Amino acid sequence: MPGSETGLLSALARQAALGCRVPMAWLTVQQRDAEPLCFWHGLPDGADGGPLTWLPGPAMPRLHLADARESAGLADDSRVRGVTALRCVAAVPLCLPGGERVGVVGVADSQVRHLSIEDLAALEALADLAGRTLMLMREAGRRPDRAPAIEPDPARLPTLPPGETFLRCTECLREAHPDGDLPIDRQDRDEARASLRRQTDILRLVTEAIPATVVVVGSDNCYHFVNSAFEHYAGLPREQIIGRTAMEVLGELEVARRRPWMRRAIAGETVSFVLDYPGPEGLQYLQMTCIPLKLDGGQVDGFVGISQDVTAQRREQERLADQARHDPLTGLLNRLGFEQQIEHQVAQGLGAQIGVLYIDLDFFKPVNDTHGHAVGDQVLTGFGQRLRETVRSSDAVARLGGDEFAVLLLGLKSAENAEQVAAKVVAQAALPFVTDVGAVRIGASVGSAFGVHAELGWRELVGRADAQLYLAKASGRGTAR
Repeated sequence: MPGSETGLLSALARQAALGCRVPMAWLTVQQRDAEPLCFWHGLPDGADGGPLTWLPGPAMPRLHLADARESAGLADDSRVRGVTALRCVAAVPLCLPGGERVGVVGVADSQVRHLSIEDLAALEALADLAGRTLMLMREAGRRPDRAPAIEPDPARLPTLPPGETFLRCTECLREAHPDGDLPIDRQDRDEARASLRRQTDILRLVTEAIPATVVVVGSDNCYHFVNSAFEHYAGLPREQIIGRTAMEVLGELEVARRRPWMRRAIAGETVSFVLDYPGPEGLQYLQMTCIPLKLDGGQVDGFVGISQDVTAQRREQERLADQARHDPLTGLLNRLGFEQQIEHQVAQGLGAQIGVLYIDLDFFKPVNDTHGHAVGDQVLTGFGQRLRETVRSSDAVARLGGDEFAVLLLGLKSAENAEQVAAKVVAQAALPFVTDVGAVRIGASVGSAFGVHAELGWRELVGRADAQLYLAKASGRGTAR
């Protein structure tokens, strides 16, 4: 299969992941007398890139599993039981418009969950588009010897819709041979015209149905085709886009941002990148893919550009990443987020000016045992709020787990600064907490440490704070060391 076609199928796999809002997707295409082709998007490096071991069949036209481990057909797949840890899996058959089944389109997530009805509908729609795209590829390569080898008029080409270039060439041949003595007979010409129109209809259907902008840029750096989504993006009708360069349509600054990837595509490399733009609700993100257009001889004759707004997916990724760094009960940083904050400060060369407080609540277990976990959660949440109010907004507050907390103090001048904050924390913890069962009293022991030693690293600083906490608890609790 030519590189331009495999690039398009890879792009369709990526589109399936975006459309279903999952991190991974694949597209499998059967081949005669050869192993099936499989195009994955989002699969971790080193994972098996082949088809899954169990796929939907005639008796089950759609596969949808919240947890692939519960399926006898998939439980032993290396991507399910291995480090990839596939959980949610959904797949639908990939069929040509006539109904011939030629493969599968599927999506996957590492989380256990059910896809929504809308996501499954998007997957089936994408499979339909992929089938039409494969039909287009087959039609395009079925009778290459029948196409008349004649160059179109460059002055007239840019204004022609997709596929009309061939028809225009045929008209030019007819004008050159008024007696009807053409290089190809009338039947072949009519068949070629009908085949071309089918290709054109499928191309228009695919590019208009995909929720993305699609352009074809020739080796002359001019737009040769754009879909309606790109018209809307550029704010111009296609009649004012076709035949013009990106510099003329998008402007110098926008082209400058894209130029490095456009050059790589013109050089024959498929590239994908994300650009951000200011929007009314924060940054908007646009993912772009450039796929080289290669002639039969291997020469690059431009590229296909596909782009889609991935702001929702990007924000969801950021939300999940932020969630992974925070404690769900208190909203404070968790241990991972706290350690990442320390690492960041040290990487910025500020380790000598930071302090760490390690805090353990005193007499908290009796609160849980007497009043229940709901009241205990109220105390933990209330103490976390007091910590935030005690330190500066630039400092980092974390719940490490259970009734253990920590504070990262920034920009300190000496160890005495950290000790002063530690004493304030002890005082705040001694005040009563208002809960559903009335006022509850606990206390806190605090260990403090100051300054990262370059030769020892930040973990040594944390170790000192933890050791000081142990001494504080051993000395009678309710103290700071």
